[in-house]
Amino acid sequence: MYKKIDFDIDIKKLQEESEKLFSQGLTHPRVPTQIGLTYEDEYCPNKFIDAVGSLDYDYMSDLGDPTVTGQMPPRRERKVTEKDFNKIVPELVGTYLGDLLAQLIEQFDIGRTRLMLLKPKTCLTWHKDSTYRMHIPIITNEGCIMVWDNYTVHMPEGSLYWVNTTFPHTAFNGTFKDRIHLVSTIETKV
Repeated sequence: MYKKIDFDIDIKKLQEESEKLFSQGLTHPRVPTQIGLTYEDEYCPNKFIDAVGSLDYDYMSDLGDPTVTGQMPPRRERKVTEKDFNKIVPELVGTYLGDLLAQLIEQFDIGRTRLMLLKPKTCLTWHKDSTYRMHIPIITNEGCIMVWDNYTVHMPEGSLYWVNTTFPHTAFNGTFKDRIHLVSTIETKV
């Protein structure tokens, strides 16, 4: 279900830059737990939001409207794929996070990439994804677990993992602290 990949990560720099991004209010009211790191649409007004949420919905359509929290956005007018999100958000170029993304894109041909925050004492819905995922746990602890059927795993921070998310799964944070992962789509097994 998952595999640790040998990849050099400076976890302290990654933690510092990720926490800074979340502190800057770059999230969308509909998806306050995600920050897009790659984007698809060159003309979108906020590239940090282009890759958040589901591919089926247009999160840019009501950008800036604080009343939309908890509601689904309208469907996208055109179909996009995970691989369409292959450009690094310009504000990240020259940062450690931007350099890390460039290495991941070059070495693994990743697509849509986000910082994903899982609040304390919460879990994701039981779901399956259309592609595999690469995870880098940035801030985590032993109470943060991924689950497939009866199989569970804790992924320690500072490593890169290939994860088979095409099977039904969830993740939960059974702690009192935030959990942050960098999550990228990848179409191939590693």
